[in-house]
Amino acid sequence: MAQIKKANALLNDPVQHPYIEDINNWGQTEYWATAYQFLRKSGDCEDYSIAKYMLLKAAGYPVENMRIVAVRIRSLGGIGHAILVVYQGNKAWVLDNRTPSVMDASLIKLEFQPVMSLNENQWLDHLPGK
Repeated sequence: MAQIKKANALLNDPVQHPYIEDINNWGQTEYWATAYQFLRKSGDCEDYSIAKYMLLKAAGYPVENMRIVAVRIRSLGGIGHAILVVYQGNKAWVLDNRTPSVMDASLIKLEFQPVMSLNENQWLDHLPGK
């Protein structure tokens, strides 16, 4: 858990990695940056998630225990967002660039509606009827 919290804190640092919309950073409405690009130019929600995934992978955390999850934020009218979900034993933890805390996924599932999730081995569609 210490590695998970440290990765979240390091990459959520607003001085080192301020949130920057893709259109301002890359001149495109949507761009999924590599971890290297994020470290050089910062980014938006999915870029934080990718960088955290890669940092934890480099620290030896198993990729099968991590998923980048595209979600809709219910309290914000269904706006798109991305988070990293990390599984430790039978618990899921959420790493979100909007908060400094690593959150218990069971406590926030009402806030997020998963759309899809992926890691380097698998892609899952979470929308109903798919």
